[in-house]
Amino acid sequence: RKVEWLKGLEVKQRTDPRAFPRTPKHEMGAEASTDALRFVADNTEWDKHRSAVWDNMLVEGFGGVEVVHQMTRKGDVEIVINHYPWDRLFYDPHSRRHDFSDARYLGAVVWMDKAEVLEDFPDSEKDIEALSSESIGTDTYDDRPKHGLWYARKRSRLKVCLVWYKKNGQWYWCRFIRDIKLESGESPYVGQDGDSVCPLILESAFIGRDNDRYG
Repeated sequence: RKVEWLKGLEVKQRTDPRAFPRTPKHEMGAEASTDALRFVADNTEWDKHRSAVWDNMLVEGFGGVEVVHQMTRKGDVEIVINHYPWDRLFYDPHSRRHDFSDARYLGAVVWMDKAEVLEDFPDSEKDIEALSSESIGTDTYDDRPKHGLWYARKRSRLKVCLVWYKKNGQWYWCRFIRDIKLESGESPYVGQDGDSVCPLILESAFIGRDNDRYG
């Protein structure tokens, strides 16, 4: 009941994003920024994703979203928010901060139909076809319902991992299936100071002495 009350409190206390000017001459710019922020929040269903992460933080202890961009058919750029359930996320176990800002790597797991993977990554078809079920690993990231660790034969589904890792101050990413690298690259995102940024944003409620996250 306490969790349900806190979830309701989050909904009740929601506020629309707003930008404030640093000086009087920036008032018009702040209004334009506010309009842009509210448009993006509505377009990405931000309230829904925020509530989902809040639920994960209360119960399991941590949660997060991926904030990226994609090109529309018209050639426009749109911001996209992807929410990953807590049991589809992994992170640097040595991270001690609530916002994982000291983590050297962060990642997410997605189960996809084999046909969809082959459609997106045709160059990896030979390696994917040779992939067989694994007999070792953890069931945390298993498909639902459970069928296999990397390849679920019953419906031909594959576990696709996305990892963001930091090297020499720069964030890089790699998408892979076991030892099959599907694609990789350098983070295209930077902060206001020009520093490389990881778009996978995680947050935790509480941290134990052994770095365990709990709600």
